[in-house]
Amino acid sequence: MKSASWLRMALYVFLSWSVAAAAQVHKESVSFNSLPGSGGQAAATIPAELYVPADRPGPFAAVVLVHGSGGVSDFREHWYAREFAARGFAALVIDSFKPRGVTSTAEDQTRVTTPQMIQDAYGALAFLAADKRIDPARIGVMGFSKGGTVALWSAMQAVGDRAEASGGGKQRFAFHLPFYPGCNFQYRSTATTGGPILMMLGELDDYTQPQTCIDYARRLQAGGVKVEFQVVPGAYHAWETETGPHYLARAERVRRCEYLIEDDGRYTWVKDKDGQPVAPATLAPKEVVAHWRSECRN
Repeated sequence: MKSASWLRMALYVFLSWSVAAAAQVHKESVSFNSLPGSGGQAAATIPAELYVPADRPGPFAAVVLVHGSGGVSDFREHWYAREFAARGFAALVIDSFKPRGVTSTAEDQTRVTTPQMIQDAYGALAFLAADKRIDPARIGVMGFSKGGTVALWSAMQAVGDRAEASGGGKQRFAFHLPFYPGCNFQYRSTATTGGPILMMLGELDDYTQPQTCIDYARRLQAGGVKVEFQVVPGAYHAWETETGPHYLARAERVRRCEYLIEDDGRYTWVKDKDGQPVAPATLAPKEVVAHWRSECRN
């Protein structure tokens, strides 16, 4: 069940940007180009829904909302978008699956990858920054589950630099709101783009387990990063789901395994599926999926 108090907690990093009275909301369908992927992947045209306050002038602070493995839903991404717009923000709900002919990645996370969705998010950032109704210095990103990992990874300096090299320009997100992200794959470097990060985690989440993210947040904090986490008592994964918690028997998860992403793009396996340290093994990017499916899956 959703709670306005959870939304207020998520907003505390930038609540000073909101307005006192509820705004009337206008919604429009838009599209934009994703950034090209690595290896010559063509840019996709990403459909989106843009919510803006209709009864007051901008420029508005804005949020890019990134869905998880189940795709865009009215009760999650659009609900938050309406709430943001009612509080005086613009909100852009993007759909990374539709242009790629995918409806879900729960059973196969390679159908649409996290790096592809990051390129979409940075494309959305460029799109909003060019809109005169939007304040380009106050655009953040919020994501859920797989989209939460997008919201988290997009804070890393290496990811921002890669987006810039792909044509995304020097624009960076002003804040990052990852909701129940997967933290199994972490950048070894703690260098970030500088935007504050707030992780929202479910106490009872057994899909993207919170302790892995808590440990990562503390490692980032030790490196001087502006990151905090909030553990929601009694909450499972994707707690906004209207039907309540349910079991997905075939959903891919990496349990407590951890991999560190190196500066050269390789991955180093450092913890097993029970969260226990292992003798580090460094893998090429093309080897990682087969490795975690062998060592960590479910």
